[in-house]
Amino acid sequence: MTAVVAAPSRFLQHCSCWLSPHTWSGIAKVRQVTWESCNQTSSSAIYQTKSWQLLRCGVMGAGIVKILFLDNEQSLVKLTRSFVTLAVFLLVSSRHVMQRLEQTARYIYKLCGAMRSVYRLRSSVDAQAMQLVASALRSGQAERNARYTIYWPNEETTRGECMVTDALHKNDDANDAAAATNDASENIRNYNKQKKRLVFILFIPGLGVSDVAYASASLLLLRQQRTMQRAVQQQTTSPLEIAGVAVVATDPLRVPSVSLGFNGKNLRKSVMNPVVKRYVRRMQARGKIHDSEIEWVLLGHSLGSFTAAHAAKELELSKVVMWGSAPFLQFMPDLTNAIADKETNENDEKDSSTRQSTTQRSRNDLLQILVVQASRDGVVEQVVKAGGPSVISDFWKRFPADRTKRVVIHGGTHAGFADYEPNTKKHADNEVGDLISPRQQQEQAVQATLDFLQT
Repeated sequence: MTAVVAAPSRFLQHCSCWLSPHTWSGIAKVRQVTWESCNQTSSSAIYQTKSWQLLRCGVMGAGIVKILFLDNEQSLVKLTRSFVTLAVFLLVSSRHVMQRLEQTARYIYKLCGAMRSVYRLRSSVDAQAMQLVASALRSGQAERNARYTIYWPNEETTRGECMVTDALHKNDDANDAAAATNDASENIRNYNKQKKRLVFILFIPGLGVSDVAYASASLLLLRQQRTMQRAVQQQTTSPLEIAGVAVVATDPLRVPSVSLGFNGKNLRKSVMNPVVKRYVRRMQARGKIHDSEIEWVLLGHSLGSFTAAHAAKELELSKVVMWGSAPFLQFMPDLTNAIADKETNENDEKDSSTRQSTTQRSRNDLLQILVVQASRDGVVEQVVKAGGPSVISDFWKRFPADRTKRVVIHGGTHAGFADYEPNTKKHADNEVGDLISPRQQQEQAVQATLDFLQT
């Protein structure tokens, strides 16, 4: 595998994107370019003046005179063609048609401007992130194609070895280390006996951000083993095993919006199903049997968090994680009645008398949400400044209070959830005060995410 997608694949991907009507209609929805907003009739337009109407009458009269008196010796076909030409001119030059042509031209102009503004929001990726992806591809820990980048757990250090290593580091004395090794071995045996929760995380990037920028956060999710060890020690829940983190590729526009096709159905078809098949093939190649149930968790950043919420609600998943979500009400779905996918009897579904209301369902049957935000998020501050304080309250009304967990990272920024440089100053992060590094912010976000997934 190479660090980038092959040039022909990228070329075909760009061509299919720019030539697709679905792309342009999606951009119109994202940037709120509507046909009604372009219906602005100008009183100074040439087709609104009396001179234009006199010109139409003159052309019509000249055409009729030409057809009746000057072209009387021509064939019937030429006379018919002259009549059709004159009728088309009169129709196109009418006030109603000219008004629609002006509205169409204004709509195309605004749509091209919206496309240009969206394309300019594309952010540059840090060099370290690109090197990290290249290193993961060379080592076989990552695979990349035009639709997604999948990160696998590091196979050089097994989970059992991690538990033993953690136990050894807690005891410097040789006797204590030996006892800790025995305890860790016992934990490993208990861990292997329990039914594992095999989890795949689908990571949806933010607006204008490349999937490469989330390499560090994805690898941090895979390297974290404390949650599994805590689950074994407490023996309250089945151990969590993250089988892989798939980061969706949103190039070339990098607009992960539902309007552009990033809905639950398409994500399952183009990313989730191929990733699971690839995982099964990897297990079979290593002589391992895949017998665990697969659980998908959607994780999104910025605009991708809203897309993750939409997809989780559509696919009826049990959990969704939202990083850096700003109170954009036009993108946020109502999650108060989102239901997780559970096996139900078809006859019960058809019988309305046996249906349970949302209030009667258990908490495990409903979507669990984690919202991780940064205290120095400039995007949130700009949205609140533009929409007023009521935007915050209206935003949280779309979350179920009893099933939503909120974590605030103090000193974090909007761009700190990934490794990239924002390409706009409009939503610049607030750099006043003490800030933490992106690495520290990602570690805190990953820890909060893993704690949420283990519950």
